[in-house]
Amino acid sequence: MKRTRSRVRIAVFGLVGAFALAAPLAGASAPEPVTIATQGTFTGPNSTAGTFTISGAVSDSGTYVDTFRLAGQTLHLVKTLTGGDGSITLSAQGVVRFTSPTTATFVAGHWRIVSGTGAYADLKGGGTPGASGTADFAAGTVTVVHEGSARAG
Repeated sequence: MKRTRSRVRIAVFGLVGAFALAAPLAGASAPEPVTIATQGTFTGPNSTAGTFTISGAVSDSGTYVDTFRLAGQTLHLVKTLTGGDGSITLSAQGVVRFTSPTTATFVAGHWRIVSGTGAYADLKGGGTPGASGTADFAAGTVTVVHEGSARAG
């Protein structure tokens, strides 16, 4: 009888210990779809700024700034979004295709969140393609959408 009680106690303590170890893992959320839409203007030969909305896994809006470099048809950029709940910095790489002498579209590539502040300090995520959208160099405007997934921690 004592041996049975000991086994029951060991089993109970084992289950309690397993739940205690699993509790910190429950804080990490599963990735959810996220869409980041930006509308801006060229502020220099290698930069744009404007407004953004983010929806899905995260919901916010505000302003953004980015810097970019074009290497052949490959675009490399770093974009910082500043919203009401903090900031998100992402990097992206994509392919630029010119549809006219003054208009380009963005295809292929990838993007990822590299850092965040405030409510976004632990945000992780990214997606493929790097972006979709257009840049109109004659008008000085750029519209970009990044789609992918994100999760906290």
